[in-house]
Amino acid sequence: MSDDLQCPECNKNMSKIVYGYPSEAVVHVVEEKGWILGGCTPSPIKFYCKDCKVSWSDDLGFDS
Repeated sequence: MSDDLQCPECNKNMSKIVYGYPSEAVVHVVEEKGWILGGCTPSPIKFYCKDCKVSWSDDLGFDS
């Protein structure tokens, strides 16, 4: 999956949402890539746009 996914609403970069209890390595990757920790309970929401505040599931055709 590309690290520079574009928001379908505003065409700016979207952030991937990562679910589950994160290890130190996962926290490091999340911070490095600007992703979002979504909590321990998985959700169908996989992406979030920090610019227009819209969240998306994985039915956008992205490979997650």
